[in-house]
Amino acid sequence: MSHGSPGYLSFDEKMYRFDDATWDLDGGELFLDASCSKCEISLVGIPFQGAKNPEDLPGKIWAPSEEDFSPGDDIFAEGGLTIRGERYEVMSIRVECRSYNRESGILKVAIRMTVENEDYGDSGEAEVFLACEAT
Repeated sequence: MSHGSPGYLSFDEKMYRFDDATWDLDGGELFLDASCSKCEISLVGIPFQGAKNPEDLPGKIWAPSEEDFSPGDDIFAEGGLTIRGERYEVMSIRVECRSYNRESGILKVAIRMTVENEDYGDSGEAEVFLACEAT
């Protein structure tokens, strides 16, 4: 990718660098995907009402309260976080759109999540930074 690193995931004192990261915006919903050989993240339909184009995204934050958040939501049911083949359930999340470069089409997004391993119950904080290309 000509714009540099597509981002990283920091979890459990390990850092994973993504090979690719993409974004799409459809009807005020943001779709994010990033992957490398050891992990992948996919968030499907993050609600950013009023965002009709990518220029509307910088400064927007989605941080649902406990009442508004359900790990079973489509955002996670159709996507989620997988590390070394283990699936993690998102227990809480904060997504912040930091910047958009019209010339390159790069959207920069910061994500903080509390996650729990679906099989073993291990949990922790995950930090993600993405520099995504448009799909």
